[in-house]
Parts: sequence; structure tokens; C-alpha cells
Amino acid sequence: MATLYELSADMLAIERELEDNGGELTPELEAIMNDTQESIQRKADGYRSLIAKLDAQCDAIDKEIERLQILKKTTSRSRQRIADHVLNVMRCFGLDRIEGKFCKFSIRKSSKLNVDDELVQLRYKSAIDTLKTQLPGWMTISVKVGKTALKDAFKDTDILPVGCEWEKTESLIIR
Repeated sequence: MATLYELSADMLAIERELEDNGGELTPELEAIMNDTQESIQRKADGYRSLIAKLDAQCDAIDKEIERLQILKKTTSRSRQRIADHVLNVMRCFGLDRIEGKFCKFSIRKSSKLNVDDELVQLRYKSAIDTLKTQLPGWMTISVKVGKTALKDAFKDTDILPVGCEWEKTESLIIR
């Protein structure tokens, strides 16, 4: 069976021959044209079937992706619950490490600096306003709390500026 490209070329050849004949449609030319048109219709039906099949495959793949995403979430939550349980047992018994034959569990302690930008800026509002008044009208200033610099400046103390607090966390390390 001819391809759609070949059938298009055949129809173009028929149109050229019609032009050469002065528009006269001979019985042979009409038969070739009808055959070509029927072949194009069959090709179109075949392409439609193929497109429908591919659409169905895409739908099935989308449903499988959705199913796998749900399975992944469920598995991830189960893993987290088990890890949290092990961490809670270690805390309950005051254990920093558990060593099995094939694995090691340990607790990693860390701290994170939480900063309320608005409260910190409110504390230094007068200094910021003074600086703003010294600038020409065509200049603006934006103030941002440098959290890394703030963390470095206060890393060895529990006394922090207003609007800042240390959040101490523990996490389970599995090896």
C-alpha cells in the first residue's frame, strides 16, 4: 500500500495531467483519481485508528504514573514512620547509637536559626529611617537580614536579637 506522501504525489500528478489536457477528465484519469482518493480515505482511517491507539496508551500511562505516585507517597510515609519510631525509641532509652550486624543508627543533632525579618527590622527601624532621610529622593534602600552572617555572629550563644530563635532538631542517620 502506498504511503500518504506517495498518494499526495499521485494526486498532484493527476492535477498536472488535467492541466496538460486542458481540464478534460478522461475515463482512465477518473479511474486513477477515484482509486487514489479511496486509498487516501483508507489511509486516513488507518491513521485515525493509530492515533486512537496511541491516545489510549497515553491515558493508560497517565493512570499508571498516578498509581505509582500514590504508591511512592505511601511508601515514603511508611519509611518516615518507621524512622521516626526508631528515633523515638533511641530518645526514650537515651541512646545515641544502635549498631546491628549490618547497619548503624545514630542521632544527628543540628540547629537552625529562624528569623522574623519584620521584628528584626522593627528593632532597627530608627537607624533605617535615619539612613533613608540622608539619601537623595531618587535613591531607595531595601533592608534584608543576612541570616548567614547573623548565624555566624551568634553561633556560640543562646542570646539572640529580638525576632530570632534557635530551632534545635534531631534526625536519624541510617548507615
